[in-house]
Amino acid sequence: MKDNAFRKSKFLISFFRHYFRNSLRRNFSNIYIKGFAPVLSALEISGKNKRPLIYCANHSSWWDVPVIIYLTYDLLNSDSYCLMEKKQFDVHPYFKGIGAVPIVREDPKDAVRVLAECTDYLNNTGKSLWIFPQGEIIPNGRRPVHFYSGVSHLLEKLKDPILVCTYLDFRFSGNQFPEIYADFFHINFEVDLSKEKRSHFARQLAEMYEKQADFFESSFADGSLKDYELYLKGRKSVNDRSFTKFS
Repeated sequence: MKDNAFRKSKFLISFFRHYFRNSLRRNFSNIYIKGFAPVLSALEISGKNKRPLIYCANHSSWWDVPVIIYLTYDLLNSDSYCLMEKKQFDVHPYFKGIGAVPIVREDPKDAVRVLAECTDYLNNTGKSLWIFPQGEIIPNGRRPVHFYSGVSHLLEKLKDPILVCTYLDFRFSGNQFPEIYADFFHINFEVDLSKEKRSHFARQLAEMYEKQADFFESSFADGSLKDYELYLKGRKSVNDRSFTKFS
């Protein structure tokens, strides 16, 4: 994989940016985000000091991808890429133009090769990469949470990376359509794997996400989500729409 494998298409970025933003508006009531200001600061540090930034996210829905495209190109305005399962990439090859990098998780040699090429491309840059360490779509309520060690391998090889832990959830509340919640809940500016095995780090990271999922579950049940801010208004419920009465 050469550098041209990371080449994006301005046309496809513009097209999918608008397509998925409109799709999110049509299918969800609102998008709420927490921890946005700190991640903007992390991006500034990343760009200024040419430190690669890794977004780690749970993967509970197909909608995760449209959400991170919205976050990346509408809000964060960052030069980001995303590891994508090769089977999905083959179905949607045009995603390459917006930063998708195919990887075969079931093939260790291919996975190591792709991660090494990502490392070479990202090092000494302010670019960023999204990774779903679960490797497949898994409900947020499933326990225990399991992360593959690819995220550890990547962070170990990168030079002075910044790790941004992102939690995504989709819920119905008082609206006809579900709501999206995105929480940049932890930022690590000093990732050090020199004394830890990759699997151990991945396990610790998975445990952190398990606690975050439990915390969100209890917060949602209690209605204590006041720290989330509304960033995108979507589709109104029938009972919220105004109708003109004719006599």
